[in-house]
Amino acid sequence: MLTYTIGDANGTRVVLREADLADMEDIQLSEPKKVSVAGLTQLDYSTQNIVLSNADFAIDANRATVYMTSHVLPNPASYPNFISAAVDLNMMPYDDFINGNGTWKLVKRIGPSVSGFPRNHNSGIGRDAFGIIPVLTDAELYYTVSKADPNVAPGQGTFAEWSYNIYVCKGVDMTK
Repeated sequence: MLTYTIGDANGTRVVLREADLADMEDIQLSEPKKVSVAGLTQLDYSTQNIVLSNADFAIDANRATVYMTSHVLPNPASYPNFISAAVDLNMMPYDDFINGNGTWKLVKRIGPSVSGFPRNHNSGIGRDAFGIIPVLTDAELYYTVSKADPNVAPGQGTFAEWSYNIYVCKGVDMTK
């Protein structure tokens, strides 16, 4: 399974492709399918104008469920307005995900009230080398935090990017 973000004249979206690596001299890729955004919400929990990008995916050992973490829009208007305030962890049945027609269910949202930081972004799910979450009831969700205005500014030595730190939320129950 290969997922990636595309941003072009047709908009921004995440696509899924299945890769057949049986013959490394002739790798076969399926046609890209747009990953469903059904069920995803914005910061105010509305479902209007959902744009999915910068997502990370993992599966359970039985390939019954796909988990996705991504940033939540809209980004705040204050500096740094290019960094999201929250990341979501969502789940969907594996077969629905592969077919591109499922609906995501929110598992956890990490925002300022959880992390203690105004910006939360670039999240990832702890998993093994095969993309499987080792223990669904005790999973790890990684995310980056950063400061915001007035503690950082768009100037030499004060950029928000220089305040990035990686945090981990341990003990996440992915089965809920």
